[in-house]
Amino acid sequence: MISRRHILKSALLTTLIGLPAVRGSGALAAPPGAPRKPLDEQDATAEMLGYRQDARKVDPKEYPAYHSGQSCSSCALIETGTARMRGCSVFPGKLVSAAGWCSSWQQRVAKK
Repeated sequence: MISRRHILKSALLTTLIGLPAVRGSGALAAPPGAPRKPLDEQDATAEMLGYRQDARKVDPKEYPAYHSGQSCSSCALIETGTARMRGCSVFPGKLVSAAGWCSSWQQRVAKK
């Protein structure tokens, strides 16, 4: 049986996955040069997606999709680089911790 909560999270996730295309069109993009602030775990979208600044603090019982070793730094949705705080297409205009995690996590595919 699928819970209503699971259906709502899936619908939100599907919507958020489509945001990079909308963001690229300028509809949701921050103005060029606008400073980006770190994402707060209390942000409504962050709460809904279970964002944690430290992936080790994710409750696997609450988020069964989480597996030890997953973090924003290995996610396909975060900006590439080595900075501790980086932009993420799920949270436009915000910076996420590379050591963090949310339920939108997608494995980055290694380039050949």
